[in-house]
Amino acid sequence: MNHSLLHPGIRLAFGQFCTRNLHLTSVCSRIQAGRVRSTKFRNKPISAEVAFWPEDIQHKKGWLSFNTSNLHGEKNAHQMAYEDMIIRQFLVGTFYRLLESEIVIKRRLNILDISVFVTSQTLVVKCNFLKAYSEEFLSKLLRYNVKLHLLVATTDDMIYKYV
Repeated sequence: MNHSLLHPGIRLAFGQFCTRNLHLTSVCSRIQAGRVRSTKFRNKPISAEVAFWPEDIQHKKGWLSFNTSNLHGEKNAHQMAYEDMIIRQFLVGTFYRLLESEIVIKRRLNILDISVFVTSQTLVVKCNFLKAYSEEFLSKLLRYNVKLHLLVATTDDMIYKYV
């Protein structure tokens, strides 16, 4: 074999040469991501957030963030995504172990409506203080009018079905 025709990087130790082979496998169309496995006795509670399959979410469930900043030609479209992330992290830290489900953020003109389910074991005075604190802090931080809607729910109310 003429070694001068081969690329110098292909030569291996002891004079061996590597070859390239084409490997073909069958298509694996097994979709598992985003699906909750059912248990034997169907005793695992799940909320409505994870109950739907990923391909059915667009038809059966609303989005957690409503805004029109992603339209064609809008300036600073990325800013809304960062603000939503900051709002969610702030509220999870402020209402530590009090949140029952996901945080829903709606933007209407210059008003930011945030809806949150909290546990029923919390004191009303504590929730009112945290609500006022969060509204004021987010208003100063984001320069929007922020309205925080706290909805009281138990863990049994948040169960959508058992799998």
